[in-house]
Amino acid sequence: MRMYRCPRCKTLSIPFKDKHKTGMWGNVHCAHCKAKLCAFPLLLALIWVFYIWDVVWFSGLFYYTHNPMDFVYMIGALLIIDALSVAYMPLAVMKQHT
Repeated sequence: MRMYRCPRCKTLSIPFKDKHKTGMWGNVHCAHCKAKLCAFPLLLALIWVFYIWDVVWFSGLFYYTHNPMDFVYMIGALLIIDALSVAYMPLAVMKQHT
């Protein structure tokens, strides 16, 4: 299974499932150093703009063309955006308030 590097301790301790969870505005913990991690917020907001644009674009396209394949294209584009998000979204360490 693909593992990702923790930005705090630099070990490969973040599994694919947890990295994907950060793309959905979730928080995860490093198994090695117990740091609380999230996806980089500004880039994640930009990715979500693309998600919303994709749904609006292909729904509007379906409205004008009445072609059901537009929904297949929408799902394909969502999967591509999701794969790019998991592959290239950097993780950030959240501050711990004590």
